[in-house]
This record gives sequence, structure tokens and C-alpha cells, in this order.
Amino acid sequence: MAIAISGEPYICFGLQSQRTKTKKGVRTATVFSKFDFKGTKVGVCHDGKHWKIYYFPIDYFQVDLQTMGKFLESLEEKGETVTVIIPNLGRVRLTTLEGVKGFAVITKKSISE
Repeated sequence: MAIAISGEPYICFGLQSQRTKTKKGVRTATVFSKFDFKGTKVGVCHDGKHWKIYYFPIDYFQVDLQTMGKFLESLEEKGETVTVIIPNLGRVRLTTLEGVKGFAVITKKSISE
């Protein structure tokens, strides 16, 4: 599943729900909620029975890494085990440079949830 961000709120492609048009045709997209984590708008792209996928946007890589570390710590404290972190690479906002735009964080939920 590819995760793409398109304005407000976050849109995660590959999941089933509303349809959005693109240059290459119609893609299926689902709009999910966001929450504020220490000033960063984190998107929840999937919240299933066993797995949860977050999208953590990055504006300033070195500065936002500290916040991302705190976010990962908070997930472990909630009983979610981080299994993989996938970088979203592409053109960085407000520049023409390529870089890390954010991360998809996939967690396995605790059995008690």
C-alpha cells in the first residue's frame, strides 16, 4: 500500500472508500483522522484489529527527528509494537529539493486492545 499526502486531511491510497481522480485515472482513497503530537499533525491511515498505520510528516528533518523519537516512545508506552518505519521520499515542501517528507509507522497492537 502506498501512502500519499494530499492537503488536509491526509489521504492514504490503496484502501477502500471514496474515489479521487488523478491524471492516470481514478484511484481509491480513504480519508482518515489526524491528531496533534507535540505540534506535528500525525495521520492514522489504518486502524485494524491487529495493526495500525500512522503517517508522521517531516518538515525539518533534523529537528523533527527528536519529535519522531518521542512519538515512537509514546507508541511503545501505549502497548503498540513498532514493526517497520517506511520513509516517504520526494520533493520537500517549499523547495525544489528531494528528501524525506515523512514516515509511515506500522505498529502491531497489543492483544488486550
